Amino acid sequence: MLMVDTTVPPKPTKTPDAVRVGAVAVRAGTVGWGWPIAMIAIRLGIIAAGVGIVFGVAVLLHSSQALLLALTAALPMTLVANLVSLEILVWRGHREGFRLRDLMGFRTGWKSLLKDAGWSLLWVPALMLPFDLAVAGVAVALGHPKDLNTLILAVQKLFIGPLGLSAGRSFPLWYGILIAVLFPLINPLLEEIHYRGYVQPRIAARTKHAWIAIGFTSIFFGLQYAAYAWAWGSVPVFVAGYLVWGIVAGVISHLQRRIATLVFAHFLVSIPVAVLPLAYILLSLLVTKTTV
Repeated sequence: MLMVDTTVPPKPTKTPDAVRVGAVAVRAGTVGWGWPIAMIAIRLGIIAAGVGIVFGVAVLLHSSQALLLALTAALPMTLVANLVSLEILVWRGHREGFRLRDLMGFRTGWKSLLKDAGWSLLWVPALMLPFDLAVAGVAVALGHPKDLNTLILAVQKLFIGPLGLSAGRSFPLWYGILIAVLFPLINPLLEEIHYRGYVQPRIAARTKHAWIAIGFTSIFFGLQYAAYAWAWGSVPVFVAGYLVWGIVAGVISHLQRRIATLVFAHFLVSIPVAVLPLAYILLSLLVTKTTV
């Protein structure tokens, strides 16, 4: 007599994504509250320590440009924090059973690439419009402008402070070139993996509320960018702007369950930020030549 195999074949495993990978890790007990919070503490700690040490030394040496020197340290320390985050994420991947590409959610095929490119271009204004509104709102609250011209001046004062073009003379040319090249290539990828790929899904799985995870992650994402302030008055502007950015990015990553399109959108908007020091250097050199 022929024996018929009546066992039900296993269902195909669902394609891993950032949200599912985080939920599986929490359910399996391979991650609790500790590492999502530790990842934020390590990242912010590295940036704060680097900026704080440079600022403290500059103050002790009675430098008139202590804040500018601290700003000069912010971008390189962010790159250091990114590399440390990458090492920890690779290690956590081995412990929790995920690969970094599972968090990214890259899709192959030219149709998928074109579709993702379209989503990325859509996310640029979706991210920047709330960001700009938050920046303008804080500028209005702090500067009390009477018209559009005074609003623009208030924003310039908050972002630049008393530095103006003199900031460019304090940046070495190699620094501007290094940041302009490395920052857009490294920061968007590793920052999104860190916050929206790893931390947010695990907080969401622990609390069972995505909005708590999005808010929690966005607060620390905004606080991180306080280190980029060119003047004390611009600290709340940076924090508010990037807090709102983080909320929108958190919603996008949660709904799409992956961060590939968000990474590319982040890359596009990071280019002007990364080129800013180099632009100030070149502009200050041009001004210096024309005045000689």
